Amino acid sequence: MSFISKSLCAVALFGLLSAPVFSQSSADQNARHGDARHSVYAKAGFLGAGVGYAYGLNPAFTLRGEVTTIGSINRDFTAGSVDYTGKLKNDNASIFLDWFPADNGFRLTGGLTWRNTELTGDANGIRLNGETLRLGPNDTYTAKAKYRAITPYIGIGYGLNVAQQKANTWGFVADLGVYYASNPKTSYNISGPTYDLARQINPSATDRAVNEQFAEFNDKVSKYKFIPALYIGVSYYF
Repeated sequence: MSFISKSLCAVALFGLLSAPVFSQSSADQNARHGDARHSVYAKAGFLGAGVGYAYGLNPAFTLRGEVTTIGSINRDFTAGSVDYTGKLKNDNASIFLDWFPADNGFRLTGGLTWRNTELTGDANGIRLNGETLRLGPNDTYTAKAKYRAITPYIGIGYGLNVAQQKANTWGFVADLGVYYASNPKTSYNISGPTYDLARQINPSATDRAVNEQFAEFNDKVSKYKFIPALYIGVSYYF
């Protein structure tokens, strides 16, 4: 784990562990008690949609787990001078600890997420000697970026203050935060008659063009070390 990743984890952990220091007195805590202990919720937003379960440890803390997915979406993009037909897949399973510093729904959230996030791009050609060598239907040039499996999360939100709620009631849920995903692992695969012919004619120029094109793809995806999260939804307390 990199220094930045460790620092984010340390900040989130410090904030959550130090939360009781800033909490209200036990008398105030008792005043904030509702009779709910559990909640289920559904939400949708920037990274897709999902469902979750929350357990109220006490009026100040909620422990929860959730799964979200965007499924698989197609999105064209450009890296350098080459166009790609892209496909993004993003599936998450997370565990969070929420801290509610006051007698309302505002919270600070820290957690860890197991993610399966992958971007695949099929290039339409190779930029060779200033010209675009178009690939045919039997050619393949696929670049892939896969993000790390475990990512820390820190954010703010509203709702899911389970132990402050009455049972058999509904609530509003909102999340705004960021995952630290670091640099993705990237790879590419190229094959086909057009590529083979180009290498037969000028192998060094072809290899250099392919490597430069892959470097442009690498530069583009490496900019997205932080993945934002924005969700709204509804909850039911019981």
